[in-house]
Amino acid sequence: MNFKKNLVPIFAILIIIIAIITRIDFLQNALWYDEACSWVISNKKSWLEIIKHLLNIDLQHSPIYFLFLNIWMKIFGDSPIALRSLSLIISILTIPMIYMVSKEFLPKKESLLITSLISSLPPIIIFSMEIRMYPMAIFLVLLSLYNLIKFEKTNQSKNLIYLTLINLLLIYTYTGAILYTLTLMICYSIYKLKDNFKAFKQYIFYAISELIMSIPFFCLIFHYAMIRKDLIIKYEMPLELQLIFITIKNLFGTNPSRNMYWPAEGIELWTPEFLFLNLIPCLYVIFGMYCCIKKGEKFQKVLQLVTILIFIEFVILSILQINVCTQRYVIHILAPAMILSLFGLSKYLSKIHFKIFVIIYTIAALIGTIIFHENTIELKNNALKSVRIQANNLKLDKRDIIITTQGPDAPYYFRDENAPRLFDFNIYKQIGNHKNNNYYEKNQQKKMLTDEKYKLLYDAIKLNKCFSKTHEKYFIENVNQKVEKDRFVLMAFFSIDSNSIKHPNELINSVKSIEHIKKNHYKFIIEKYNADIISFLEQDFDFQKRFERNSYTYILFKKR
Repeated sequence: MNFKKNLVPIFAILIIIIAIITRIDFLQNALWYDEACSWVISNKKSWLEIIKHLLNIDLQHSPIYFLFLNIWMKIFGDSPIALRSLSLIISILTIPMIYMVSKEFLPKKESLLITSLISSLPPIIIFSMEIRMYPMAIFLVLLSLYNLIKFEKTNQSKNLIYLTLINLLLIYTYTGAILYTLTLMICYSIYKLKDNFKAFKQYIFYAISELIMSIPFFCLIFHYAMIRKDLIIKYEMPLELQLIFITIKNLFGTNPSRNMYWPAEGIELWTPEFLFLNLIPCLYVIFGMYCCIKKGEKFQKVLQLVTILIFIEFVILSILQINVCTQRYVIHILAPAMILSLFGLSKYLSKIHFKIFVIIYTIAALIGTIIFHENTIELKNNALKSVRIQANNLKLDKRDIIITTQGPDAPYYFRDENAPRLFDFNIYKQIGNHKNNNYYEKNQQKKMLTDEKYKLLYDAIKLNKCFSKTHEKYFIENVNQKVEKDRFVLMAFFSIDSNSIKHPNELINSVKSIEHIKKNHYKFIIEKYNADIISFLEQDFDFQKRFERNSYTYILFKKR
């Protein structure tokens, strides 16, 4: 009898131990590009510098995570293990939150099974170990949901105070979480208005307070949108139907795509592997969502509807090319979606069927995570680390400069004293900022807000002149004049970025009209940028060689 009483805490401890083991494997992973960006944003002397960087360079993120990481780095250092350990701690703290939310809907034993499954899902493990804001967002969404559930049951104002503060912390941690907070606010308000008017009045006061305190966030988003709208947003990958299926497969399946960090290409249908490891789990989860809406109480239906609506909103934003369709942008709602789906399944399936399904799903998820990690170590290394390795092979040092489209604002692997210097200009982020004083001339900054920008670019390409004298001056001063005789500049283009390297005559012939520029503005401005910097280099450097290694195309120049 005592053994049965102790079974629940023993199983809970076992879940934590397994969670720690599966996550520790990721601690020593090389940093990929986005994680290196987290390092460079947080590696500042003051919080004011972090905010300034976000407002002018990394035009897409909320600041809270980076402020936390800044403190963490000052205490524990910036090795991969030190940086990832913050995510590890948040990830482990998330597991009791999964259980606490699950227990509000199901008995203890079923809640433990659900906790073991969700904490074992490949995307939960993978993204909870990122040096990014995702683990914090996953934790905060669960904490938010828990306090909403408590308010639903008790009508206590303290839970609304917690809910408001947590939701504010959430959006100031992860920009994309605004879909969660607004959708939840709207859906729950409508539900409360019909169900309990007194509780509605109580809730709406805090909802309005939350919106008022969100005004700085909306100002931040407006600032980002104004700068990004004409270039970066339109450059995002267009949505294809298969990307929606792949995103769902990567969220709920147990055999995720090798590249979980960006939209995966291609999907092998109707193989036994796809059928058992991806299709069947996905169908169960989707059916569970239907069961929750069909058989759950009104409140549970509202919560499940919220998770579904957020995914639909996410797809709509992908259609509008405001974001790309990839699982990391909706990872924060995966745990609530799964809890409610499994609750729905528990209402429909027999207890034996439900338990067997969850156990098999959990085992498959753990195996899928292990396989994924083994297959992606090399992929992780093919970021800035591979550029540093190539620089070492060429015996480059602090006298040399590296120019790369992917990474100059995240020089994690070039932070030691003797490392080659990275040219501090991120083409994808800084060209998108029409106020950038290192790229645009003063008269161009105003024209970049009008259709005149298309004629500016058209004339620069057709007349084969540099797009901006300001950019030429900035480049010459920071590259040509900073490299001594017989030393090197190495250009590194990641993957398809190499397609944007074009000879001036090829670029001239590729442009048909100003309307052609208008339809492909971002493409042509990138190609013109690369053509310009090669012409700037040729003023003082000799071309040495062009070669490819580990998904990168390299071009080496030597100072005359």
